[in-house]
Amino acid sequence: MTDPKEHSTPRLGASGRIAAAFQSNAITPLLALVARYLPAE
Repeated sequence: MTDPKEHSTPRLGASGRIAAAFQSNAITPLLALVARYLPAE
């Protein structure tokens, strides 16, 4: 019988790794606010 914890975390592709890095970074909300208020051209 296999351990259920063994397969609880799926392998991440390139976009998943980038998303995980942004989610775990404390400066991400600041970057989101700056990007929101930059003037669009």
